[in-house]
Amino acid sequence: MLYEELKDRFGEEVVRHPSVAKGREDILIGYLERIKPKVVLEIGTALGLSSAMIAKHAEIVYTIDIFAHPLRKEIWRYLGVRDKIKDFVLNDAEKKELCKEIQFDFAFVDGDHSFPGVKLDLDCVKDKCDKILVDDYKVCKCVEELVGNVEGFNKEYKRGFAYLERK
Repeated sequence: MLYEELKDRFGEEVVRHPSVAKGREDILIGYLERIKPKVVLEIGTALGLSSAMIAKHAEIVYTIDIFAHPLRKEIWRYLGVRDKIKDFVLNDAEKKELCKEIQFDFAFVDGDHSFPGVKLDLDCVKDKCDKILVDDYKVCKCVEELVGNVEGFNKEYKRGFAYLERK
């Protein structure tokens, strides 16, 4: 539904590599409806489709990526969520600083899939909020390992997502 509408409007690229794979968006939305976050930090924006989904369920979304995709803001405007999303293009050092400065009650991590990248992303969020959703849990071995090593959180797993909630 959403993907087809966006494909018709913005072209094939939008649905070829969505940040939340088509057919799994129900999981992200399910967690958002359950958690009811107010302020969300998203690491890994890509085209901003997950940012838009999150913004429909939160008051504000801070989203961080290392690249600025030219369609991102157009997609958000089209979906009516542009004003709820604060978009940052940052390197790792800048990302670390921003994460220290802002307050958020939920984090969605789907950024760099290398071992050091996942470790940095989890380190940026695990001491700042009680609820974290990590994508690509079973896709990348390092994500599985690093999520498994996060202490002090209950964990549940659904179709490639790992949900961590502080004990």
